[in-house]
Amino acid sequence: MFTARIGVKWLKAIKMLRVRGAPAIGVAASYGLILAAMEAGRLEAPFSEQLTSLYEFSETLKETRPTAINLAWAIDRVISLVKNQVESMSSMSDVVDLITKEAIIIHEEDVSLNRVWQKQEQLYLKVKRIFVF
Repeated sequence: MFTARIGVKWLKAIKMLRVRGAPAIGVAASYGLILAAMEAGRLEAPFSEQLTSLYEFSETLKETRPTAINLAWAIDRVISLVKNQVESMSSMSDVVDLITKEAIIIHEEDVSLNRVWQKQEQLYLKVKRIFVF
């Protein structure tokens, strides 16, 4: 079972609403999995047990906010990627690298979507001003 201090703090931060907003929760979850993979890699255990620790942490993280769709989505996305590529990896360092790359992609996608939404909102407000008497 995952009990590392950093992981426990991350779980509490999500659960106690220190991270607010659906997209931000997903991004935070993906970054939390980087920390979890790093901590799992420090365990004096075989690679398979380190992976099990990461998978257990991911499930515990999802349980912190069971109705947070973006939380589960991001965790499932990252863990599915790890499981699909685990045969080509030999250490948790490889897993950390993979999760880091995916977390950055998730973060960048979120920023990009927010910019699109911002432009749409600006357009909406301009149109609304034109047609309001």
